[in-house]
Amino acid sequence: MAESGVPVQVIALVLNHINGSPLATKAYDRHTYDAEKLRALQTWERRVDHILTGTTSTVIPFRTATP
Repeated sequence: MAESGVPVQVIALVLNHINGSPLATKAYDRHTYDAEKLRALQTWERRVDHILTGTTSTVIPFRTATP
């Protein structure tokens, strides 16, 4: 589910973990989040570049999972 973009809090609820706690889910979540981390770092890179150079750039928004 994580690889498909489902937030870890929603996965915890689907697995019926107490209060939707992502802590219990973490034990089973083997998704590496590499693509998500790459998008986050690319977004941050564009922001830092904008701060340093004063140029505008297109920021690609994070996708949101539909529950």
